[in-house]
Amino acid sequence: MKPLSELQKNQPAKIINFDRIKIGDSHITELLELGFYPGAIVECLDASVYLNKMILLVGGTKVALRLSDCHHINVSEEPK
Repeated sequence: MKPLSELQKNQPAKIINFDRIKIGDSHITELLELGFYPGAIVECLDASVYLNKMILLVGGTKVALRLSDCHHINVSEEPK
């Protein structure tokens, strides 16, 4: 298990959980509405440290998240 922010480009992973201490309930609700829920497969399409963003593919939709938010989403590298 590792943070979503550590995924490499074109690497898929399965979302395991959220760091509920670092992410508030309202923010978790927004992530769930975007398709970021435990068990969902997510793939890193691109990342930019300069822009502080990751472009992710989840549920067939491209989503940009702040790297700081990606640090608090835990994933498994084997998306099974």
